[in-house]
Amino acid sequence: MPNNNSMRTYAANFWIHRPHTLTVRVILIALTLFVSANSAMAVFVDCANKRIWFGAVARQQLRPDWNTPIQGVADPLPDAAPEATGAITVALSDRNLSDTYRGFVDLTVENLSLGQTILLERFLVDNPNGTINPEAILIDSRLITDGYLPYLGDEPNYNETLDYVEIEFEAVTERDGVIITYFPIRGGLESIPGEYVYRVSSPLGSFAPVGVQLTIDETSSDQAFEGRVMNGTTPVPGALVGILESLGASSHVRQVTRADQNGNYRIHAPFEDEFDLVAIAPGFVGPLTVGTGQIITEGETVNRNLHLTPGNRTMSGTVIDSASGKPVAGLPVTFVTVDNDGRPTGERCTHTWTNASGQFSVSVTPELWGITFKASDVSSRSYLAGWEKVSKVVNTTETDQTDLQVALTKGNSLIWGTLIAPNGTTIEGVEVFAYNEEEGTCASGVTYEDGTFFLAVTPGHWSVFPFSYDLEVVEQPGSYETDVYLPAEDQSIEVTFVARPMGGILEGRVLMPNSDPVGKLRLVAFNQDRDYRDTVIQSTYASDGYYSFYLSPGSWAVYPDSDQAASQQLLFDSLPTMEVPAEGDPFTANTSVEDIHIIAQTGIVELMLIDTEGQPVSGVKMHGASDSGQHAFARTDEEGLAYLPVIDGNWQIHLSSENLRLRGKRELPMIDVTVSGPTTTLQRTAIDFDDSRPIVTGTELREETKFFVKGRGEPGQRYTVEGTRDLKNWTVLGRLLALDGEFSILDSPIFRTQRDATTTESAFYRLLSETAKESMVE
Repeated sequence: MPNNNSMRTYAANFWIHRPHTLTVRVILIALTLFVSANSAMAVFVDCANKRIWFGAVARQQLRPDWNTPIQGVADPLPDAAPEATGAITVALSDRNLSDTYRGFVDLTVENLSLGQTILLERFLVDNPNGTINPEAILIDSRLITDGYLPYLGDEPNYNETLDYVEIEFEAVTERDGVIITYFPIRGGLESIPGEYVYRVSSPLGSFAPVGVQLTIDETSSDQAFEGRVMNGTTPVPGALVGILESLGASSHVRQVTRADQNGNYRIHAPFEDEFDLVAIAPGFVGPLTVGTGQIITEGETVNRNLHLTPGNRTMSGTVIDSASGKPVAGLPVTFVTVDNDGRPTGERCTHTWTNASGQFSVSVTPELWGITFKASDVSSRSYLAGWEKVSKVVNTTETDQTDLQVALTKGNSLIWGTLIAPNGTTIEGVEVFAYNEEEGTCASGVTYEDGTFFLAVTPGHWSVFPFSYDLEVVEQPGSYETDVYLPAEDQSIEVTFVARPMGGILEGRVLMPNSDPVGKLRLVAFNQDRDYRDTVIQSTYASDGYYSFYLSPGSWAVYPDSDQAASQQLLFDSLPTMEVPAEGDPFTANTSVEDIHIIAQTGIVELMLIDTEGQPVSGVKMHGASDSGQHAFARTDEEGLAYLPVIDGNWQIHLSSENLRLRGKRELPMIDVTVSGPTTTLQRTAIDFDDSRPIVTGTELREETKFFVKGRGEPGQRYTVEGTRDLKNWTVLGRLLALDGEFSILDSPIFRTQRDATTTESAFYRLLSETAKESMVE
């Protein structure tokens, strides 16, 4: 975490280029759960996919009701001294940075009264003298209180803007009239070259605002894009131009520059690779050109004009905190065109920031638009972003849309942990994601110098994984996606990722029937040796169809992203597998080359999925595999229909048990079907299941010091209940048939002595289905 005690800043998240960049992910080999002396643990299990959720139940702690990123006059903490009226001083640890810097800027505010609250704002100004003029952009805005260190569960919430120092690896704070804090610098639109002013003021107006400047310089390189930003034949002065590194379905804004008064721009590419460009300017929309990138070679200058379209509709509103209703100021907001299902099309986009009142206003074209937020932008304030969907869909086809409200949900529980290399050192600068498929939300955070990360989330089931593109920097293989469960607010749970040694490389190309390459399709590799489906590596390949995986030892299988394969109606002739040995040089002996061939379909399986009321069940993924080795993917639409591309022969079709459970439905049996001819029609009925995730609900102390594990499963399903103290040596407590769903089983192998409310002993439980099946659908 940032070390404010020494006032250091850390450069993180540097990128390295290699030919045919190999995408890697860190692999989890240890899941450590933190349990305090006053906490209890529960285990929540997804039997059908063999997944286990561990939940920590911590004591409730009294915390001030304080939302640091929300603007407005806030009540000070109890017993605060009178507001200071003297000379407030503000200092930055750095006054000059490059636009490639990734890390933190430390800020110190002194001569405050004890317990005083300040408003800290960051402006991008258009002059060198530090004046915040009307054209200045409010990039960020936070409230900070002297001596206040917010907690979630038993851990400090480093997603908030804190007043703290580090003493012997512990975060501490005190009311001393001094605030020591930091601002994250993550690049892209946060690092536009130019002059910035950090302004400190009093929400109560008790002292005159004080500012300090920071300059961000544009970095030069041997290769660059240049051209003009145009509206037809008219230049667009002052437009922001960003260089994007495409990451499959998403993109990463590497660097940003500003066009001059004649619309001319020049932006340097950090290294030889494939990039996209995007331009934004007030009053205009432009193409979001992800997937149509331009290859730039070392030392090359590429000429490329960018064309914007004037907007003739207005979209305006306010971003608010969903709980308090207060506006969120200084927040980046992106607007993208979407389809009828609210999924981004990537055709057009624009961007702005909320002002001091949390308001936004942009000019757009008459069509469907989505309002969306980047996870790192909102997670740094403890809010949640949308996962693979926009936060709000707005229709401007007929008229302007004003007075919109976009509510952000704030995390009230914490997932935290450490990212560790095989040699035991910690890994800095890797973004870690947590996503909740049920709610369609996600959070992200970058690992600090000591490898720790902190994700503010809400109660529920979360999948946690480190970002493979960041791991490429440190050349770590693979990634483990692990599932955790937080049962209530104000909880914290620890997840430790430990990388395994790299053992082999699987690479090749994806080719159409005519041998043309297929670009930008995400591939997913599964470690089939693992007991649970938590070993996922994700990779995308470039326009030349090339893909590559760094793999740890084990048995691996590669599958395409099911959503992309389904939307493009792709039929795969075969999919790669690889046995990676435990020893040997992965760059020589343990490299396998295998192309993935897409073939032409001769027919289609049309499957209708309905519930017991005859209503369509949408959004359920499916995977079809033929006896001769072909693979296809589909997903039910709003009418419950799915279209699976096939060839004649015998097929097995598996519907995602996870998707069904998320919709409160039971798992469906494998479908065996013989395909002959252009269309094969099927229909299946999904039966309701009142609790989609069988769980262990807790323990109960009975007489004679006996503990009983209580739980709930699917009626009629058989389960094995296991317990442990160390998450390693599991003991079978019993096997049962959950006749009516509820069950209770004696926990005598673990608990030998009576426990009371003050005991520090802890135990963990898991519930395993005896009929669990693996799912190939992700």
